[in-house]
Amino acid sequence: AGDLKGLRAKLPYLQDLGVNLLHVMPILDCPERASDGGYAVRDFCKVDARFGSNEDVEALAATMRKREMLLVLDVVVNHTSDQHEWAQQARRGDKKYQDYYYVFDDREMPDVYEETMPEVFPATAPGNFTWDAAMGKWVMTVFNTYQWDLNYRNPAVLIEMINIILFWANKGADILRLDAVAFLWKKLGSTCQNEREAHLLLQLMKDCCQVTAPGVLFIAEAIVAPGEISKYFGEDAIMAKECEIAYNATLMSLLWDGVATRNAKLLNLGIQHLPAKLERATWLNYARCHDDIGLGFADEDARLAGYDPQKHRRFLIDYFTGRFEGSSARGLPFG
Repeated sequence: AGDLKGLRAKLPYLQDLGVNLLHVMPILDCPERASDGGYAVRDFCKVDARFGSNEDVEALAATMRKREMLLVLDVVVNHTSDQHEWAQQARRGDKKYQDYYYVFDDREMPDVYEETMPEVFPATAPGNFTWDAAMGKWVMTVFNTYQWDLNYRNPAVLIEMINIILFWANKGADILRLDAVAFLWKKLGSTCQNEREAHLLLQLMKDCCQVTAPGVLFIAEAIVAPGEISKYFGEDAIMAKECEIAYNATLMSLLWDGVATRNAKLLNLGIQHLPAKLERATWLNYARCHDDIGLGFADEDARLAGYDPQKHRRFLIDYFTGRFEGSSARGLPFG
């Protein structure tokens, strides 16, 4: 399609194929190089000029609505690009914007965090903090050195993000995919993932959106352990108090396990033990996405299937990267 105008022109073809929901991958303004495929956002309220304009999004949404097709857009809620205006102001010494991030004068606090925080990309972006020479301080950068983690302990950050969510809801998005929601709250002495406060933040975002744009749904992008994923629907017995949709990452990993092992033993066990969803929420079942094949099946299910969980994951990595004898796969290692 090339850009948003080109995508709009192809809607009749997509509809003929039976497509009724379209997830447009990140289209917001980001640096050309240090972009993480669009997930290092420089301006949350501006479409990248390479793809078009905000008006093109509105036109696309309006056309899709007439065709009864749903538009999904990404909102990266955990971090910004280091080129974002907030980060630039922080670099200039503005304390207000330094408080938008996790910023430290020395390594004392970062080292305490590092004791319990796992690394997301240990091979390409080791550690969770980066020294910023222009600012003369350490900043938390869980995903990459150029992606600064937002500090939701600062209420101003939550208000900013709610405004961004409502901005795109008002531009015509039917569903907003909230990226990296498991990482929203950082707590010393923890993995800084799946914290209770992260769920409370999502509930606040949902409440605000429910009041102003009640038809807009949230997708939780939380590639975490099976028992944690369902929590991103919320704790209510029926209504989704956080996100109405969540990626069924467990099922995805189980499907690929079946491809590699050529048996459905672990797949059957994993499906039987999938956490229950809420009545008014749903799983997003998928075979692949732009991200990695996360091996997020439960260790206990792997043991019941007769596998050592870690050795089996090692086998799957070797299989899908073509290092296992007899494998025709040519995947790249994640991270």
